[in-house]
Amino acid sequence: MSSADLRYPRQTLWADYVRAGAGVLLCGAPLLVLEVNHWLALILAAGFVLFALFLVRTTLRHHTRYVLGPDTLCADGPAGAVVEWNNGRPMRRDGRG
Repeated sequence: MSSADLRYPRQTLWADYVRAGAGVLLCGAPLLVLEVNHWLALILAAGFVLFALFLVRTTLRHHTRYVLGPDTLCADGPAGAVVEWNNGRPMRRDGRG
């Protein structure tokens, strides 16, 4: 089996960029332009942080390339990682080994 070079589809990523940008804009603009109630400002700030994190996650996915080999899965990018299929240890669902 040869290795496969995998990435997220550009159309999906651009749709996520639009969603994240719209959320950041719609939650951040009222905080900058208007004088809003304290509780409403808290809700808008939480939405702003949520959409900003989604934007960062989308950017990480955009810059990550996945290489699927015969015995490994390698994420090549800003937060890269390697998963070996045949390392002699069974994978656990809780992520501890």
